[in-house]
Amino acid sequence: MTRAVQLLIMLLVSGLTAAGKNPLSVSPPEDDNSVEAQLESFSIDEPLQVNIFADESMGIANPVCFRWDERGRLWVLCTWAYPQLEPGMKPNDKLIILEDTNRDGRADKVSTYADGLNMPTGFALGHGGAYIGNGRDLIHVRDTTGNGKADQVEILFTGFGTGDTHQNINSFAWTPGGELLFCQWLHCFSRVETPWGIRRLDEHGSWRLRPLRRELHSFRRNSGGGNPWGYAFGNWGEPFIKSNGGGISELLPSMVHTEHITGGYWGGAMQIGATKIKSMAINIVDSPHLPEDLQGDFLIAGYFARNIARLRPTTDGAGHKLQTLKPILTSSHNAFRPVDLNIGPDGALYVADWFNPIIGHYQASLRHPHRDKDHGRIWRITAKDRPLL
Repeated sequence: MTRAVQLLIMLLVSGLTAAGKNPLSVSPPEDDNSVEAQLESFSIDEPLQVNIFADESMGIANPVCFRWDERGRLWVLCTWAYPQLEPGMKPNDKLIILEDTNRDGRADKVSTYADGLNMPTGFALGHGGAYIGNGRDLIHVRDTTGNGKADQVEILFTGFGTGDTHQNINSFAWTPGGELLFCQWLHCFSRVETPWGIRRLDEHGSWRLRPLRRELHSFRRNSGGGNPWGYAFGNWGEPFIKSNGGGISELLPSMVHTEHITGGYWGGAMQIGATKIKSMAINIVDSPHLPEDLQGDFLIAGYFARNIARLRPTTDGAGHKLQTLKPILTSSHNAFRPVDLNIGPDGALYVADWFNPIIGHYQASLRHPHRDKDHGRIWRITAKDRPLL
């Protein structure tokens, strides 16, 4: 073994050993995984406070993302199959509905809307059901009997790339105009047959679906990074996209649909700011409940740094630029992995916690025993001394 190889191994081992103190993707498991231990690990801005909304005791584990419906219910997409099924295992990932019936800030009712899913990575509510990215398929599931569980599954499109399971279509978001946006990542190569012809997207970029026309468009390399995850819209409907790296970009300038590119890539993302380390998802604060100082700020789920990052936008010519501010919440607990965040109907900020000491896809074995498939949490951040909505 050469000295260079020995040095590389030492660096890798020391990096993994120090993972508990550094924002790495592979960390040693904690001795205490209780809700109370996580609460004690949080450092949060003085005007704010945090409480648990739901946890594994209600069937939540590895929550990917969540959405609110018009009845004030929280829909959470969970996966136990990720990152790889063992031979002979049947996938049974779920779309779960949580309700806070007594409005005490904690879910007290849970039901399963859809099950039997296989590593779903995104969904959106609409047209009487839910659109779900389920591997190579975009499906729409509906409850036609009124019993609260989907009984009809329609495959709208198939052929989306699945070159790497954590890079499948994700981040479903409705535009102000009623179109459905979603992303795919770097190692995905998609060939999707539609009524308008075959649509393709090589590597990372965005899809735009006009659902009533079944019209699909693709836009290459428009996130400022190889793995886009997350959209948000400003007060004027201007779209932003989050890279799974640090970058945040204007989306509109790069939404030029073309499949006739040779020798390069069309345009490129217009990055306007970034977090210091990998992160995902965007929420732009617009809630009378939260402090005035937060209004209009970009909040980002910092799964690498174990924080909720904060950036402040200002106009910059015809676009924007972002100033990085102090995170509103940080955690010293190795399993705290925020992956999605959204304002709830009560005006509070809700955070999906993947809860896992290991989030790296190839940095650790796909069947590493420390991959946590038993825990998952939804946190609720409220403002002190300010009325809820």
